Amino acid sequence: MNLPTTEKTTGAWLARLDKDGLTGLVGNVGRWSTGSLSVSVRILDAHRRFGRVDLEITPLDGAGSQWVERSSVRLEEK
Repeated sequence: MNLPTTEKTTGAWLARLDKDGLTGLVGNVGRWSTGSLSVSVRILDAHRRFGRVDLEITPLDGAGSQWVERSSVRLEEK
């Protein structure tokens, strides 16, 4: 599944996620950013909540996991 790397999501993209499911996001690597902090992460899980997509991420170097909004994670190209 070819996913956008922009922070804005479109209705068409969300509709495609409905069709293809969110499991295609799991296992992907990306960059999670908040403020001036940016960390390489792997996506552990994904779900839709109140009309938005949330991702459970874990750092590639470190420990722990965190649920974040999809818009804060920029996927790396495969």
